[in-house]
Amino acid sequence: HGIDVSRWQERIDWQRVAKMRDNGIRLQFAFIKATEGEKLVDPYFSRNWQLSRENGLLRGAYHYFSPSVSASVQARLFLQTVDFSQGDFPAVLDVEERGKLSAKELRKRVSQWLKMVEKRTGRKPIIYSGAVFYHTNLAGYFNEYPWWVAHYYQRRPDNDGMAWRFWQHSDRGQVDGINGPVDFNVFNGTVEELQAFVDGIKETP
Repeated sequence: HGIDVSRWQERIDWQRVAKMRDNGIRLQFAFIKATEGEKLVDPYFSRNWQLSRENGLLRGAYHYFSPSVSASVQARLFLQTVDFSQGDFPAVLDVEERGKLSAKELRKRVSQWLKMVEKRTGRKPIIYSGAVFYHTNLAGYFNEYPWWVAHYYQRRPDNDGMAWRFWQHSDRGQVDGINGPVDFNVFNGTVEELQAFVDGIKETP
């Protein structure tokens, strides 16, 4: 189980987050917003990035994709901002809007970002998107990448054939050390499989 956070959660007490237990279950990971578009760096990113790891959570960094801005400029901003370490999740691209682009044009720009970041980091990035947006614009593409799907208040996500790795199932979570609601996520697998995914170990059929 895990959360994702950004400046909207303001100053997080990561020690309390790490200590929280709900029916014996603890939070294992956190996805943290790093950048958006061509210029925006989340003001809490550096603090969240450091303290989440110091308090024992697996961590991942995400970029919110702006369809109106050059994909390469966005990728460079993300790569300049995030200092990845061994044991971190792969980079994450958050794709939620296409602006004035066609779905085909959007996919082309998304592909440019993914390839630039993969080349630099050596790992395929995770793609985040909502179930409806995915169905309309991305379904059938990027199947070689890990998916993180948002679909709230369902027994299982409507994945349209997507082999999802992470599922954002609620935006109303309550967590010690965080003021206000936070998104809840689950990994599609066991604790051991989660660790293998972090370590970049490929599954054997």
